[in-house]
Amino acid sequence: MRATEPPPGWSGGARLILSSIVIGGLVLLGVPSMAVADDAVPPADAVVAEASAPEAEPAPVAEPVEVPVAEPEPVAEPAPEPAAEPEPEPAAEPPVPESAAVPEASSETVVEVPVEAPAQARVMAAGEGGPPVTIPEWKDHVDICHSTRSESNPFVFISPSVRSIIDGDDTTDDKKAHSVHHDFADIIPAFWYFDAEHVEQFFPGLNTTKTEITEADCNPAPPSIEVFAAICTEPGGTPPLVLVTLAKLLVGFEYTLTVVDTETHDEVAFKDFTVSSMEMEFPFSLVPGSFTVTLHRVGDDVTKDLVKNVTVVPCPPPPVPGWELMKSSDPADGETVEAGDMITYYLDAENTSEATVDDAQAFDDITDVLDNATLLELGPGLVQDGNQLTWTVPSLEPGESAQTWYTVQVGEDVVGELLHNVVAPGPGGECPDVDGEEVARDGNGSCVVDHPVKSIGLDGMAQCVNDTPWFMYAITPYGIEDTAANPISLIWWTPAAFAGRDPSIPADDVAALLADGASQVDAIPYPSGWMSGDTISGQQLWPGAEVDAEGNPTDWPGWTLQADGTWVLDPSAPFYDLRSEAVVEIRINPSNDAIAVYPPPTPNCNAAPPQNPPSSTPAGGSPTALAESGSDALAMLPAGALLLLAGSAALGFGARRRVRA
Repeated sequence: MRATEPPPGWSGGARLILSSIVIGGLVLLGVPSMAVADDAVPPADAVVAEASAPEAEPAPVAEPVEVPVAEPEPVAEPAPEPAAEPEPEPAAEPPVPESAAVPEASSETVVEVPVEAPAQARVMAAGEGGPPVTIPEWKDHVDICHSTRSESNPFVFISPSVRSIIDGDDTTDDKKAHSVHHDFADIIPAFWYFDAEHVEQFFPGLNTTKTEITEADCNPAPPSIEVFAAICTEPGGTPPLVLVTLAKLLVGFEYTLTVVDTETHDEVAFKDFTVSSMEMEFPFSLVPGSFTVTLHRVGDDVTKDLVKNVTVVPCPPPPVPGWELMKSSDPADGETVEAGDMITYYLDAENTSEATVDDAQAFDDITDVLDNATLLELGPGLVQDGNQLTWTVPSLEPGESAQTWYTVQVGEDVVGELLHNVVAPGPGGECPDVDGEEVARDGNGSCVVDHPVKSIGLDGMAQCVNDTPWFMYAITPYGIEDTAANPISLIWWTPAAFAGRDPSIPADDVAALLADGASQVDAIPYPSGWMSGDTISGQQLWPGAEVDAEGNPTDWPGWTLQADGTWVLDPSAPFYDLRSEAVVEIRINPSNDAIAVYPPPTPNCNAAPPQNPPSSTPAGGSPTALAESGSDALAMLPAGALLLLAGSAALGFGARRRVRA
């Protein structure tokens, strides 16, 4: 600030006394630089003293400012009012030629400058050095931050004269110029000024980006630190670099960045650097985990360190190849097949993952299929090795599927067997649940296919019991779940009619069967509580044979009773063509059959009428036509008939045949 002379009207003695008091106070307060207002060497020396003082002990420079509160209070109190009024400034211009007394008065005025004037004299740092608030002259003062080269207290706040700041025109001693002090380390605002010749000049400022120049001190603004860890979205990838962004750094100072694992306390990264810009950014490659990032200014107290915590989240795991295997068939799983039927099995593989499925395999165990069927055709990718088929699944992209197949034929002589088939997926594959429910069969769910073979086991033979022809049977149906949908019929055919029959006619369509050439159709009921695979045993009178309520024969096939009471063979008699040979068919769709020969006569039994009219009714029992489950056919005969049956069996008449289809 420009110095001003004492108020007018003061005598020379008063002025001298006032100046002595002020100068003495300034010396006691240790503010010599503020008392300098001209080009004399002492102000410059005072500035140098100020500059060097912080290096040794900067604190005393600031402390004396607070001491004057008690002593110079009368002088400092009126000072704000003259400084605030613009009129006294022009009045200070004429006294410039005055002698030593004037500098003293100027010193008195300067004492008040740090209290109020710096706010007006200061030129705030700006990118383009905006216009100053005031234009100081060569001997006025400007606020700056003086470099101390101390790590803990790098700057102190002082107000040197314009001359001591510029000093570039002073060829006698440019080392004292704050513009070049400590290798251009001072922080000086840009400002306009009047030089010694009162020519208006501009100083562009020095290090104006480092900090703000405040009235109280020049402590650097604290830096800031931000740590950003981007979320990794690439499956199986590497986490992105962690970015550490720093701002408000002190240009030219040294800093360190340290990254420590918060769990192990191990140092995982370290960076030391000299600040070239107030804002800097550093990337760090860190593995997933939690870390502590610390910014430290070299030489500063660690309590001023800035600390940030960051967590690096692992990337999503890479997709694992996965696929599902399913097995189906035609006919469908669970359906009953017949001897000679063709079954085609299908294997389907679908990629249900987000990764490509390569080199997948499925292993189909056909042991329980080849026991009862013959392998006919293999689809693509299938290779047979004994009782196992291996399918090498083609490469599948996510969502893609592939299929192969093979065909078998059920054996002609298979009776009540189960074609059980299981396929197992290789690594990465699984068999899905069926309809969302876990299937317990072999633990393979939809990888299991079963086909029961629908068949009829038939034991049958002709028997003569009490001179009556009977057909004894033992039927074992397989693969029957619904008895109402699978009625059983015993159908009598001549050999010629049987050869030309239509096997597709339902077993319970009696009219159609008779029209197809059947001689007689007898229904066989299922016993109560019957289950698939149980044997149904019974006996049936030969067509044309009749018995009375006591089981005595009253009629025989092919015989006609004459008026004289004698019996004769009559080709026109009912069922005459079944006397020599008959084919008995058990039909449940499929059917079975047995060739039965009419029982020939024996000494103990003759399934024919007596040649002479009987004098009395022969005694004996008669079997019923009812069927039983799980019982011996012979057990149903009366005790007397058992003896006859035993004799008949010993002679071996009749026919016995077991056929399965």
